[in-house]
Amino acid sequence: MGKPYRNLGPCSYDWCDRPAASMGKCRTCYGRDWAAQKVASDPDAAERKRAANRKWAANREPNSITVTEKRCGSCQETKSASEFHRQLRGTDGLQAVCKRCSTAGQEAYALTRRCRKVGITVEQYHKLMEQQGGMCGTCKRRPATDLDHCHRTDKFRGLVCAACNRILGTVDDDAALLRLLADYIDSAGLPLPA
Repeated sequence: MGKPYRNLGPCSYDWCDRPAASMGKCRTCYGRDWAAQKVASDPDAAERKRAANRKWAANREPNSITVTEKRCGSCQETKSASEFHRQLRGTDGLQAVCKRCSTAGQEAYALTRRCRKVGITVEQYHKLMEQQGGMCGTCKRRPATDLDHCHRTDKFRGLVCAACNRILGTVDDDAALLRLLADYIDSAGLPLPA
């Protein structure tokens, strides 16, 4: 077990809320800065490292699959080996969780990150999705897939479809411009010059 952190306060970057570890920066920010300095001093270092990694991966023999069935570590069901992704390390050559559970976990993690980014919880997301019946909060015609937020205040506004979210982003959240566009549609276009 590593040494505990001394209380150095938060990371010196305003966008990072992790505790500082060295030189006023968290481990991630310190590592990122160190890598940037290394690349600045030797631009070919990154390409040499990538080439070494490619060479190592090409010469590595993956473990052969030694089982025909395996129990998933997540859903606890016994499934055939084809229901699991391959894994280079490990005794049987397969991942610990099945493909379905792996995909579900990735989707849940992605949803958590999206919700955290706009300032709501996953529970609030599910309740709002249930209230809207899974449909867009503006047009009510397509499934709600995007979490809409105000670009000026970063405040969450609602669940909308991708098309409505694109429209809001294109007009830069300008309600007056949307009204002008609605008037334009109602007027059947601009008059032709004589």
